[in-house]
Amino acid sequence: GTTGSGGTIGSGGTIGSAGRTGSGGNSASGGAAGTASGGVTGTAGAGGGGAMSSAGCGKTRTLQNGTITIQSGGSRNYILRAPDSYDDTHPYRLVLAYAWSGASSSQVASSNYFTFSTLDSKNSIFVAPNATDGAGTWSSADVTFTDAILAQIEGDLCIDTTRVFATGFSFGGAMAAALGCTRANVFRAVAA
Repeated sequence: GTTGSGGTIGSGGTIGSAGRTGSGGNSASGGAAGTASGGVTGTAGAGGGGAMSSAGCGKTRTLQNGTITIQSGGSRNYILRAPDSYDDTHPYRLVLAYAWSGASSSQVASSNYFTFSTLDSKNSIFVAPNATDGAGTWSSADVTFTDAILAQIEGDLCIDTTRVFATGFSFGGAMAAALGCTRANVFRAVAA
């Protein structure tokens, strides 16, 4: 590809605790993002923004579709749905979908992750986290829970870390919006 014009210091996302750099590219596909020593990242050059593969790329997966249990402030769970034709060399989009008040992750999964999984069953991996109470009551502890989910999935599955999204309905929409604010360097976009 052509080399982009580089980023403008301060025009991109900030580097956060998850160690991400916002929406950068690489020099082979659009130019590298400009970075300041203060931790602010510039946007990628024109025409860029190639996939950034997670640590799980090239590994044999151990996480299988269904309910996954994880430790985050106690025993928590989420429902995972990867494509049937999952390929550990292909970086997939990741969509986390949060339940409405009174609903569980299984209700989100049975809604086909708010119908998104019916639109793309080949290039996206879907996750429905379960709230602490199992009924869509989200709190600030669920931001940490989301961090734990992302670490587990990105370490085991092949994810394009520049294409991680969150969505939710009602109270779940508020959770997605909270992630957009607190983890703006992790999520490319949120839809409430």
